[in-house]
Amino acid sequence: AERKKTPALMKYFSEKNRLLAPYLFYEDYFVKGKPAWVPKRNLSLLDVLEIAPETEGVPVLAHPGAYFQKTSREDLAVLKESGLEGLEVYTFYHDSSQTELYKKIAEELDLVPVAGSDFHGKIKPHIHFGSLKEGQYWMVEELRK
Repeated sequence: AERKKTPALMKYFSEKNRLLAPYLFYEDYFVKGKPAWVPKRNLSLLDVLEIAPETEGVPVLAHPGAYFQKTSREDLAVLKESGLEGLEVYTFYHDSSQTELYKKIAEELDLVPVAGSDFHGKIKPHIHFGSLKEGQYWMVEELRK
């Protein structure tokens, strides 16, 4: 309630900007040249796997069929040995053959098979929240172990 009275933040709480507020706030504070901008550091997958436990992160490889098409089963085994815990199996990015392939690999490597719609709100209007039916809560429970 107090933050709504802070002059610098008032525009983000107006009814007019309600839906766009997160994007407007980001543009006003987090892009290059703005007060909260921090230079981005590119990390390799192995770097991420190394620091994930320190940040209480749970490393899961998303969209393997879309962005990591040249990643072999052997590559995924190396990532598993380095700390990978889950593999996105169910996603709109995969066709049925890719889904079956990654499901099999997840099983063989003892990776938790997970589901992700890649829902990001207005920036991906063709993806609707909750439209991917394969996701189950047991996946989350497995990742929490």
